[in-house]
Amino acid sequence: MVEPGGRTKRLKVCRETDDRRQSICPVLDDVYVCPLELVHVYVAEIVNKRDASRVVRHLCDAFPLPRLQHLKRIRAKPGCNLEVIICENPNNSHSEVSTVSLLPNDVVAGLEVVSRSVPVPETTPLTRDQYEFATSYWPTLFHEDKWYVCGFRTLRFFSVL
Repeated sequence: MVEPGGRTKRLKVCRETDDRRQSICPVLDDVYVCPLELVHVYVAEIVNKRDASRVVRHLCDAFPLPRLQHLKRIRAKPGCNLEVIICENPNNSHSEVSTVSLLPNDVVAGLEVVSRSVPVPETTPLTRDQYEFATSYWPTLFHEDKWYVCGFRTLRFFSVL
């Protein structure tokens, strides 16, 4: 820095910091560290596995899920049964509802009469930890940005000069 008189100002440094080696610690944004928020959706069981593709096709037309594109529409339950997401639960609470009241008759034919509300992750997982959390609720699509997240974990972005 230059003072008004043309003299150069010197930076005063504490001797302790001169002796210690400074280290750089990466800090990730909160979206990479925070747990995912959950929302509730209505889910019904598919009676016959052979009807699964027809039911999903009708549901995608009748109830698209633009906010939940990261979720798989169907999941396999233990016991060889399939469950399908019907639509979002506007009340965001645990409840059961008649499938007939939610859907047109051509779709209801392949589903159980009662649908229930289950929690699912609201946003796409960005890290492996978030993915594992999300899949504990519902199967989820996941593409980790390895260059960004793993680079910060291993400090490979930083080099010693």
